[in-house]
Amino acid sequence: MKKISIYSRSFTICPASYYRINQYCTYLNNDFYIKKRCALPDCIYSNYLLSKHRSNYIRISYALFAYLLIYFRTLGYLIQDLLFYKPDTIFICRTIIPRKIFYIHTFLINNLLKKSYVIWDFDDNIFESNEIPSKELEIFVKHVDKILVTNNYLRNQLPLMSESKFVYLPTTDGDIYYHFENKLLQNRKEVYKNELVLIWVASASNLPYIREIIPFLDSAARNIKFCFNKKLTLKVVCNVPLDFPTEFLNIDNVIWSRYIAIEEMKNAHIGIMPLQDSTFTRGKGAFKIIQYMSIGLPVIASAVGYNNEVVTPDIGELISSKSNEWENVIIRYANDWDTILSKGINARNNWLNKYSFVNNLNVIKNILNNENNIL
Repeated sequence: MKKISIYSRSFTICPASYYRINQYCTYLNNDFYIKKRCALPDCIYSNYLLSKHRSNYIRISYALFAYLLIYFRTLGYLIQDLLFYKPDTIFICRTIIPRKIFYIHTFLINNLLKKSYVIWDFDDNIFESNEIPSKELEIFVKHVDKILVTNNYLRNQLPLMSESKFVYLPTTDGDIYYHFENKLLQNRKEVYKNELVLIWVASASNLPYIREIIPFLDSAARNIKFCFNKKLTLKVVCNVPLDFPTEFLNIDNVIWSRYIAIEEMKNAHIGIMPLQDSTFTRGKGAFKIIQYMSIGLPVIASAVGYNNEVVTPDIGELISSKSNEWENVIIRYANDWDTILSKGINARNNWLNKYSFVNNLNVIKNILNNENNIL
């Protein structure tokens, strides 16, 4: 069997690592020998994320500690792969070592990659965020055989690379696959009689996007209360709570975990994904929208980047920036169960056809086998 080394920041906690490759590994183990080269243990990575929202001293101290750990762990993995394991394939999730790289790493990475089949995956604009060091980028461009991206905007960040090297692979969620059922729809309908539940699932870095639309949601909640005698609730599923004063909107903060997020989506009516328009957000892969679709939720999202391709009129609404469309659309949905139901079912069917876990798994198997008929 082929030997594969997967380089990633953290396999369970880091969403990019988990949803882009780790969730498929159980189904790949029968066909490949897989070594997971995890730059940070899950507990360290989790605390590192939380440290970003604490004092400067804690944040800087933890960032330094995390980087030193990445430095030495990655150094050990590269030496193991180059001298002992000698993998046939290297799968790189975003970067091998982020932000800043030293000569010893560039030397080892360059020598390792030129001896292997190299698959490079990134699902955000890591060039805009300066996540990938320029020296590391030069090595990847020189040796990469396949590049996995979620959309054409990301593909265009590497204009000189051959089109044949790119594979378009949406980010999806295999954990939700078996949760959609008739009982779920019945429960949603029962709750809908007295309450419309919106859900927003994201990490703390996305909090500015949801804060921007809270005034529109609060105004919608006021109208829904007086027109339909119904409550509007926003479920915020995030690793950091949303602190924002509202008069009518009920904000329910839920600390994120993978399985808690699934349970909350099962009990919601509409999934939302607000974004500000920027060079970074245009590279986003609409993953949260795809998650909502998988559990049969209609979607309301900002008309930014790849969202414009994923959200079609039969599954939801696209909202232009700097407008009160959020308020108007949500008020309309508050008194139209049939539309919520039909668009939710359409969303689930679209997910099965275009973004399903099984589809992605087959594409990844073909890529790892170095087969050309992958599109």
